[in-house]
This record gives sequence, structure tokens and C-alpha cells, in this order.
Amino acid sequence: TFRLEDAKERVSRYPNDLQFRFDLGELLFEEGDHNEAIQQFQLSQRNPQRRVRSLYYLGLCFKAKGQLEIALEQLTGANDDLTTMDATKKDLMYELGVIYEGMGKTEEAKNYFKQIYAVDIGFRDVAKKIEQTHGG
Repeated sequence: TFRLEDAKERVSRYPNDLQFRFDLGELLFEEGDHNEAIQQFQLSQRNPQRRVRSLYYLGLCFKAKGQLEIALEQLTGANDDLTTMDATKKDLMYELGVIYEGMGKTEEAKNYFKQIYAVDIGFRDVAKKIEQTHGG
């Protein structure tokens, strides 16, 4: 609660500081306040250093609200911005796979999981997901 109040205070004091908005968005997301988090991430994505992570969190917020098409748009936009398969790209691709899986689009889901599997077999439960669809 203190961290959240402190973050809100910083945003009200420095409304144009997009890093503070990102930090507040993360805390709001953790608290389950998705609508307020969305507002902060929509603003913080204008910070070039926070654009991809802001889109990632926007995707997670919309996913949590059951708005899967909008979540896919946000996550795809962030994924397209990254060329290197780093931890952030793996997070993005995994969430894209999970959303497609939830929509019953198993081929699309499998494509994302396979790309992660090819570079990091130990990432989350991606090995299990691939082995389930390919019979081990």
C-alpha cells in the first residue's frame, strides 16, 4: 500500500514523467486494478525505453479483462519491435501463445512456443507444451 501511494504521489507531482507512470502501472497491475494500470501504460509507452514493457503489460491487462483481441494487438506490437530473443521477447511470445491457446488457435500457439523452445527449452512450461503437441 505504501509503495502504491508513493507512486501515485510521484505521478501527481510529476505528471509528465513517463517512468513514474510505468512504475505506477506495474503496481496497479499487481493490485489487480487493470483499468487504472491500462491508463498508466497507455501513457508510459511514449517513453522509448518503456514502450515494449508498457505494451507487454497492456496486453496482460486486456488479457485479464478477457479482451483477448486487444491483448493480442498490444503483445504483437511489442513483439514486432524486438528482434533479439531476449527475456522480454520470450515473455511476449509466451503470452501470445497462451492467448492463442485459450482461443483454440493451437497452430498459432504452437508456433510461438516452438520459437521459444528452440532457444530456451527450460523457459516456463514451454517444453511440456511442445511435447504434448508432438507426442514427446
